[in-house]
Amino acid sequence: FNSDFSISEMEEFSLVVFSSPDGSENIDPVVAQTSWEYLEKLRSPDSLRYATRSSAPATHAPYLGVAIFKKMNQDKLASLLEAMPAVQKDVVEYSVLPLYMSQGILDP
Repeated sequence: FNSDFSISEMEEFSLVVFSSPDGSENIDPVVAQTSWEYLEKLRSPDSLRYATRSSAPATHAPYLGVAIFKKMNQDKLASLLEAMPAVQKDVVEYSVLPLYMSQGILDP
């Protein structure tokens, strides 16, 4: 995981890590695609800065993907994430943490 965030920006953003509740990476491709299209629509300098899906098997990287959001009210962020199709269908769960605490979180 590599990003182009300055040290000062590390405190201004939150990392959202997406994973499967049962540890598998087998998600309906249509649900996965609509979920990432949904995230792409949120992309803007004032909201979502970065989003990517994992290309590694779940046995090597238990995360399905990540997104980096500008810090915002927790209820607003939860509302945006809960509207994601894969989250609505309970095939993906998410964790939110400050970006500055993310070092090593995505290492296999």
